[in-house]
Amino acid sequence: MHTIKLRDKEYPILFDLNVMKEVQDRYKDIGGIAALGEKLRDFGEMAWIISLLISEGAEYQAYLTNGTAKKITAQQAGMLLTMGDFNSGKISQAVVDAFNESLGDSGNVTAEDLTTVANLMQTAPEAN
Repeated sequence: MHTIKLRDKEYPILFDLNVMKEVQDRYKDIGGIAALGEKLRDFGEMAWIISLLISEGAEYQAYLTNGTAKKITAQQAGMLLTMGDFNSGKISQAVVDAFNESLGDSGNVTAEDLTTVANLMQTAPEAN
């Protein structure tokens, strides 16, 4: 499982089917998972995505250890995130790394790939 370091603390992040469902439900209008690339540039959405990945990572660790998960909210994630995190590309890379881990051996997606797919899905005519 990947981790992300925010304000000098490591947090587990996990991109699994539960996260995929949440992302798909939230962005269904522009293609679910493919919308992630575009959302990696929006501060509020990034805080939501990071809170989701950290909370799922915490849930998984708690499951493995029979412990209690420390979930975080998007508000709390926003508190932990800095402009330096965004400007360095650390946040988008952490999301992409976690996503690729969920794909297994076929995982080799970049943030640019996600953005390209999202843009194509936005301009594609609706199927009847």
